[in-house]
Amino acid sequence: LATVVGVLVEVPVMLALVRVVNATRGWFEQPRGVAVHSEA
Repeated sequence: LATVVGVLVEVPVMLALVRVVNATRGWFEQPRGVAVHSEA
């Protein structure tokens, strides 16, 4: 049970976290010399 519930909870949480980080990308200063690509 823990294995199934863990995956079912973890995947949506990680996807939500990725969306939040991508949405707030502009809040963070870009280091010099690092190329930013629009698509991975």
